[in-house]
This record gives sequence, C-alpha cells and structure tokens, in this order.
Amino acid sequence: MSPLHQRDFQNKLLRLLTDVDFTTLVGYLEPIELPRHFVFALTNRITEHTYFLESGICSVVVRSSTGLEAEVCIIGSDGMVPPTSVLGATSVPFEITMQTEGLGYRIETATLIAAYNASVSLRVQIPRQPAP
Repeated sequence: MSPLHQRDFQNKLLRLLTDVDFTTLVGYLEPIELPRHFVFALTNRITEHTYFLESGICSVVVRSSTGLEAEVCIIGSDGMVPPTSVLGATSVPFEITMQTEGLGYRIETATLIAAYNASVSLRVQIPRQPAP
C-alpha cells in the first residue's frame, strides 16, 4: 500500500491538520467502506472508533423515551463521527448512521484522544464542540 499523503484526503478536518499532527495520526487511520445504514453509534453504547468521512453523508438522530425521533444534524467530509469523540465520551446520547454509501477512515478513539490531549494545534483544529 502506498503512503497516504494529506493532499489526497477529501476530509476537511484531516486536510487542515498541521504536518506534525497529520503525521501523528496517519499511521493509525484505517480505510473503511461505509455502506448505507452503517451504524457508527447507538444511544448509550460504547463507541470504540472515530471516523473521518471521505464521501457520503451520515445522520445524527435523537430518540425520545416515547420513541419519537428527529434528525439533528448531518455530517459529511467536513467532520468526524461521532463529533463528541475528543470530549472523552465513551458513549453518545444519539444514533449515527450512514444515509448514503461512502468511504472513510477510522481510528481508535483512545488513540485520537491521546493525540488530541498531547497537541495544542490539534485542539485548535478539532475544537471541543458541544454534542448536536
């Protein structure tokens, strides 16, 4: 497999990283096919990986205790899934699934958190944002 170059990525977060941060993460990124209905996260279930979409769109859906649900946002090649990964959350209060097939890269969330905590520039590029 040929080495991955930052310029070859479509994901905007990965493209914005400094050379040092990209070099830190790239060796841990695993390519993955993301079929329609692929489940990234289920409500209150542990998420072990964080995903950077290269193509396709996923939906973040919240569900009430009575079963009502609403899509609260969509994420594509502009972000990461789940968006709360760097907060250190091991589970999320929503469901995230692919709406259209796509491609992406995944990284173990623990690895991403360690890199995030060790790098000021990474914390600037991937700010701690509240959950959708």
